[in-house]
Amino acid sequence: MKLVFTFLTLIPFFIFGQNDLPKREAFELNLPLGNGKFYQYKVPQSNYFVYKTDLQIYPTEEIFIEIELNGSRIISMKTVKEKLNPSKTLIVSFNQETKNGKSNIMVLKVHNPFPLTLNYSTLIHSSDSKKWKLHKPYKVSPLSNSYEMFNTPLVTIVLKNWKFQ
Repeated sequence: MKLVFTFLTLIPFFIFGQNDLPKREAFELNLPLGNGKFYQYKVPQSNYFVYKTDLQIYPTEEIFIEIELNGSRIISMKTVKEKLNPSKTLIVSFNQETKNGKSNIMVLKVHNPFPLTLNYSTLIHSSDSKKWKLHKPYKVSPLSNSYEMFNTPLVTIVLKNWKFQ
């Protein structure tokens, strides 16, 4: 009887926990800068959330974030492998567009599946700086996408201060 009870209580963890993806796999980042130059960095295996709900993203990544709300208040955020709950899954992607081997533009895309406006701010880290810069706050309209474009090659971005209204 105890064995059956234990098994039944663990089933939800096996079913629902298998989609969790708290860490990115290690990879090599190669950003074309122009004139045959590249910014190269070995991104180690690391957490997507670097501090509580501060999400770090690198170029080429697309991250699914499942969010639980109570009204407009965020109760939990977790990164997941697959978009199993589309109405609760924020999608953040960051890409570099190149032209003639030179960085043309960096694009940060945020898909908001919620019927509320999403607000967040960013910290950016460019290839020519050793310091983080606080960037302006952003808004994503309900049930839509936002596109933020940067002319400077960026190594990484941290999205933080998430709020729905």
